[in-house]
Amino acid sequence: MKNSTSTKPLGTLETEGLALAKAWRSRDRKDKNQFSVDIKDDGQFDPSQKRPSGLLVRTGFIMSQIKINNTTLVLSGLNNLDRRRRAECHWFYENHKDCLEFISKSKKGYTNLSALQKAMAKANKQSEIEDKETDPSEATDSEATTSEAKQSDIGQLPVTKYDLAKAIMKTCQDNEINPLDLIDIILINVENQPKQPKNVVSMGSHKVDSGWKTVKQANA
Repeated sequence: MKNSTSTKPLGTLETEGLALAKAWRSRDRKDKNQFSVDIKDDGQFDPSQKRPSGLLVRTGFIMSQIKINNTTLVLSGLNNLDRRRRAECHWFYENHKDCLEFISKSKKGYTNLSALQKAMAKANKQSEIEDKETDPSEATDSEATTSEAKQSDIGQLPVTKYDLAKAIMKTCQDNEINPLDLIDIILINVENQPKQPKNVVSMGSHKVDSGWKTVKQANA
């Protein structure tokens, strides 16, 4: 007769899920409490204590000393530490005051430096966007640049009749003017213009439109 073994069912997926959620909450509380201890700056890390504090701060401090050549990774023993963790601790030490202020304003708190660094980067980016939207000087500069560009376009006179036609069409479109009405006005003005005598060019002089003054030319 074969021995039969049976496993005790854990229950439904829901009951297992509730148990998992409870375990995660408990671990998160432990991690958060440990994180609070690790970010304290007590001046020196004392491993003899039952629960030594300042793990992250003092690691960052040693990394800052390595950066200015007061020691090395090998001599300090931190060469065996994960590179990303070394970088995070160094960043935390260099920005210790700002980090603590940011953590104090958080409702849920943090359990590691990776999450803190990501949250602060996101907040800083959002702050920069809001500053640009509310900065009146930048808006004024933008408006001034647009105005200068428009003035520059106006100052460039058309060179040919085709350029002039394009410029007139653009002006009509920008100001919602019917170009056909403009043509009628131009024709009326042309018809009302007094007839001018044709220019007569001679060997010694020629006539110009401004007052019909005679400009003497030196004979070759």
